[in-house]
Amino acid sequence: MDDAKDEIEEKLRNGEFAFSFVGTITALLMGNVFGIVFGAVIITIVGLIFSFLVSARIIVTDVLCYERAVLNH
Repeated sequence: MDDAKDEIEEKLRNGEFAFSFVGTITALLMGNVFGIVFGAVIITIVGLIFSFLVSARIIVTDVLCYERAVLNH
């Protein structure tokens, strides 16, 4: 069960990092095209979404692993 949890967390972390990388590149490009304020708004939104994704990952993996542990006993 621990191996499955580690594998799920690793896959979700990879998705989070990909999202943050693409979001940062987008913010930099938008900042260059539309101005630094617009880039700052985009990076703030990316940061908020990233924080939400990390929180959701922690909650979901803990809940699913806990439910599995309860069902197996």
